[in-house]
Amino acid sequence: MNRRDILRIAGFSSFFQAGIPSSHATQTTSAQFDAAKIPSYFFDIKSNNRDVERVYFNSNFDENCEYDVVVIGSGMAGGIIATSASNRGMKTLLLDAGGLSHFVHTSNLHISQTLDVVAPYGQSIDSASYGGVAFCFGGKSIFWSNVIPRMEQWELNHWPSEIGRYLLDSGYDLAERLLRKQTSFQQNQDILVADMRNRFTDFQVTNLPRAFHTPAPGQRRGFPDERSTGAFSTAALITSSLANGNRNLVVNFNHAAISIETSKETATGVLCFDIVEKRVRKFKGKKIVLCAGALESPRIALTSNLVDRSGKIGIGPTYHQAATMQFTIPDDFGYLTRFDQAKIFMRPTDLSRVESYTCELALNWQFWDAKCEDDYAWDKRYGNPGPAKSTIKFLFRRQLDDSNSIRLSGDSAEIKISQMSGEPNKSEISNLKNRVIQYFNADKRYIYEPIVYENEGDAYWHIAGSLRMGGREIGVIDENLRFHEYSNLFACDLSIFPDIPAANPSLTLAALAIRLGNHL
Repeated sequence: MNRRDILRIAGFSSFFQAGIPSSHATQTTSAQFDAAKIPSYFFDIKSNNRDVERVYFNSNFDENCEYDVVVIGSGMAGGIIATSASNRGMKTLLLDAGGLSHFVHTSNLHISQTLDVVAPYGQSIDSASYGGVAFCFGGKSIFWSNVIPRMEQWELNHWPSEIGRYLLDSGYDLAERLLRKQTSFQQNQDILVADMRNRFTDFQVTNLPRAFHTPAPGQRRGFPDERSTGAFSTAALITSSLANGNRNLVVNFNHAAISIETSKETATGVLCFDIVEKRVRKFKGKKIVLCAGALESPRIALTSNLVDRSGKIGIGPTYHQAATMQFTIPDDFGYLTRFDQAKIFMRPTDLSRVESYTCELALNWQFWDAKCEDDYAWDKRYGNPGPAKSTIKFLFRRQLDDSNSIRLSGDSAEIKISQMSGEPNKSEISNLKNRVIQYFNADKRYIYEPIVYENEGDAYWHIAGSLRMGGREIGVIDENLRFHEYSNLFACDLSIFPDIPAANPSLTLAALAIRLGNHL
């Protein structure tokens, strides 16, 4: 994939009248910078008309202003940290290279899913696909799958013990509340889960944990979100905070971070390229948090020539392996018809295992996130559905692969991610697959079809580990997510993961962002 490729699916920009006050200050100074060092892919990033920012956001281009906190990136971690810090009274600047695509998750909208994903880096000849970088307000949080399982102890054994204790003691609880973990489900799904628990006693069987707010009757009474807010995104989190009077948060769109400026052991500011006005600006901050994602964050760190005793900046970006198979549920299965859908989550109950896996069942996925108020349109599309097509998906833990890297190359970077090899837990997951097929009375031919291990694919959205957490000699950041060699420079995105868990990473990342936001 060429570094200038842009994947735009049904390009669409939605701007809804929100009544958010704005103060757009006039710029006063301009940072001096060699224009040749501006990454060429910055010119491929979608931009907005500045009037949008004036109407909806507290944008401020005054380079003389010093902020308590500057956050780079508005995705899952950056949006949470910026909102948390500003709610605590800290003057906070949130920078994002992208523009405003949506105020909410795309599944909450009546449009085709819109992705503005740039594939900006060169690739070594033997590199697998790496997907792309979401340069847009909210980052990937506006189109993620909202799946939020917790890591279990066998996964946490590969993480610093202090982080594990925090996650299990309070971190996961706080993150599930912030992300509005789904608490109510269709009756047929609850019945199905109960029956599967009786039939699969060697597995934990639950409703798939999901950041999809559907308050059950009597829950959250008196809270402002008693009405469902749907799928979580940091775009909605930030705009709702601004709309409800948060004057400590400034959001500057289309300001792509070139580098972080430092003086000895202190980070002093962020050098940015204004994509709209084609000029360079420097914003000053007492604390700076890098949340640009597992690929862009190490690019920024490398461009900044940060001191790194471990030598691990940009080393080890890795994603977890997946194995999948599709099957069809027949009409004579009792708990789910072709008009129903369900998502089930399974894990082995043996907690003493050194290695394990997760299993997701997406049952009749044609109705997953289906949304339509127009009954005529609904009947036309879904009124006579086909058989309940379903998917069984396994995810596995992986340690970071130090043969993978992202390195500077010219005015951009080059990425190398090796294709995955091996077939972990093959016999065990094949046995579970066959049990699932038999349980749903599916055609016996599926028993003879193998699980397909993916060498690359959807898992690249979970690339992590390029600014790994660990001791000074083996990691880039410490357990407080601070760069070892700097007193006020932090990172929080998937790049900081010291290991790739089987569990989808978003809940863990949100919990770590809450912790850092409180620490700041």
